[in-house]
Amino acid sequence: MLRLLDAEIEMARAGHRRLDTVVIDVSESDTIGRGGPEALAHALHACTRRRIGLAVAGTCDLRFLSPATQRRLAALTWYPTVEVAITSATGRG
Repeated sequence: MLRLLDAEIEMARAGHRRLDTVVIDVSESDTIGRGGPEALAHALHACTRRRIGLAVAGTCDLRFLSPATQRRLAALTWYPTVEVAITSATGRG
């Protein structure tokens, strides 16, 4: 995911495409395991640096994560579905 995100950001930075918002779909995940919170934090940082929105679509069971990890994930913008995330990002419904 991070390599794809970095490639998309680089393409946008080089002027090859426009990138306003990235939506990461976690709807098929039961929980966010080892490395996941760090990857999402990196994605948020990479997007924020380039003034690109980042949304996470889907729900995961976060109850078993540490309070610090839960706080880190709370910094992300979460939506119940990809469709809702895209509608919110584009303003079109």
